[in-house]
Amino acid sequence: MYRELCVIEKGPVFEKATAIQTKTIPTKVQSNEVLLRHVYAGVNATDINAIQNTYGDLLTPPYPIGLEGLGQVTLVGSDVKHLHVGDYVVSYSRGGYSEYQIVSANVCFPVPTPDPHYLALCVSGLTAAAAIGELGRPRTGEVALVTAAAGGTGTIAVQLLKHKYGCHVVGTCSSAEKEAYLKSIGCDAVINYKVGEAELTEALRRAAPRGYDIVYECVGGALREAALQQLAVGGRVIFIGAISGYKSGATWRITEDEDLLRKSALLIKSASLNGFLLTHFAETLPGYFADLRQRYDAEELKIHCDQNIFEGLEQAANAVAYLHSGKSFGKVVLKL
Repeated sequence: MYRELCVIEKGPVFEKATAIQTKTIPTKVQSNEVLLRHVYAGVNATDINAIQNTYGDLLTPPYPIGLEGLGQVTLVGSDVKHLHVGDYVVSYSRGGYSEYQIVSANVCFPVPTPDPHYLALCVSGLTAAAAIGELGRPRTGEVALVTAAAGGTGTIAVQLLKHKYGCHVVGTCSSAEKEAYLKSIGCDAVINYKVGEAELTEALRRAAPRGYDIVYECVGGALREAALQQLAVGGRVIFIGAISGYKSGATWRITEDEDLLRKSALLIKSASLNGFLLTHFAETLPGYFADLRQRYDAEELKIHCDQNIFEGLEQAANAVAYLHSGKSFGKVVLKL
């Protein structure tokens, strides 16, 4: 038997919306699938959205939750040639908060060991790599802004923009400790977003007087609106998420004033605002993962896992709450 965390009733409170269910370990898989015994699950900000089915998927409770896992292959489908029993992989597929999971072999990427740092290369790393590569289209010397830069995807976005694409990178974070780390991995300037709204707008302007060519935006709210006012001509905003409004639902409500502000900001700068959902870029992900892993293995890409490693499915709600507290630093993982 194994345990799996499922949404049992849609709602905004993680511990009330989810419950652990016990199931029988599968003994067979389809030809293109593998069975994984998870060692770690990745904790992501959008787990809050999953319990409310915010993305509009036609899901009826109970349904599994969790975006990613790191595990060992225990069964292999007959058509799967690149994976073998005993291999370790990271994978992205709904149901990562589970001790065992059947997934398509196409969403699995081999890793040498069950090191949780490799898990950071999955949803967080692939989001940064694909969003920047496919939608940001950086050019050497451009100025990029990364919000929530000390988070799991932000720390990777900073390094790719700086060291792969040669951008001047500005990051936002919430503490002096995070600021020091961000400067060590490539940020040319760091802004503490907890200053007042007027101070934030001025700090963004001072850090990039000509404006931002790329904005990798994960926060939403006042920070997003301030960033929109500081775009360069032809600027590209990549809308990764809006963690500041996930718990309240504000992310999905746009006022008339905000809509007008956004449209005018884009219009006067011939700028663009692109949404990003990882699964829409599935065909590109193997190449991006190979590049991320090569950079990490060569010690060209630094991965920071938060020191608070939560253990057991019972701790999933606490892990998600911790990520949303503003105290987390780097990738948050759940040990299974």
